[in-house]
This record gives sequence, structure tokens and C-alpha cells, in this order.
Amino acid sequence: MIGGDGGAMGALAGFIVGLGIVVAGLVAVVARRQRRASAGKAEGMLIEQQARREAEQVRSEVLALHAHAGVTGTFGSSRLTRR
Repeated sequence: MIGGDGGAMGALAGFIVGLGIVVAGLVAVVARRQRRASAGKAEGMLIEQQARREAEQVRSEVLALHAHAGVTGTFGSSRLTRR
């Protein structure tokens, strides 16, 4: 019976090929998601950097207004708060 296991071997080979295709598809999906995540992370960092610049600009403007008005003190001091 030399050719008796041909059907079982063919089915096993087909299963292995199918399994390889599924694994390759999953690898592609994971790689695509990682690229999107890194792009989103870079975008988030740029937004955060812009927010820091804007906050620094606002702080500078507030300090300039206080200096022009003759108010001394630091942020959070009781002098700068209304009661």
C-alpha cells in the first residue's frame, strides 16, 4: 500500500498551507495597526508641543501685563487672586 496515505498527506499539506495563509494575514494586520499607532503617537506629540508653546505664550503675556500694571508676585500667590 504505497499510495494508501496519499489523501491524508494531501489534507495535512492543505491544512498547513491554509494555516500559513492565516498566520501571514494576521501578521499583516498587526503590522498595519502598529504603523497607525506610531503615526498617531507622532501626531499627539506635535499637538502636545504646540500646546506647550501656546501656554508659554500666554504666561509671557500675563507676566508682561502684570509688569506693565506694576503688580509683583508669582503665579498662585495671594496678591494675584481676587477675593
